[in-house]
Amino acid sequence: MKTIIMKDPVMESEGSLFPKVDITAYEAEESAIKSHARLPTSEEYDRLFNKRPWPFLIHEWTSTSTGSERVIRGGSWLSLARFVRAAFRRAIDLDLAYGILGFRLARDIADDDPVPDGWIEI
Repeated sequence: MKTIIMKDPVMESEGSLFPKVDITAYEAEESAIKSHARLPTSEEYDRLFNKRPWPFLIHEWTSTSTGSERVIRGGSWLSLARFVRAAFRRAIDLDLAYGILGFRLARDIADDDPVPDGWIEI
């Protein structure tokens, strides 16, 4: 098996140039399940950022939990400069939704399966 992750965050609609934001961790997980995927772990984000630079568009939900909170990664165009970096991590309440908080998807596929367009092997 190999892990693939979306190159860009989930878009708000088909053909949109904007990421889907203002979404809770629960809603992000529900969207992932409907897409037959999952939210990436914080460690998978590290592997992604070693291959591809962080776009600094939005913070993104991960599947990494810290008790009753969930870890978000990255920074957004609205963040203070010290928070706009791929290594930024922060745990927040699962029910919070912000206009600068979205998500991307990860999947595990067979080693011989091709990586679909818009995804990258990590």
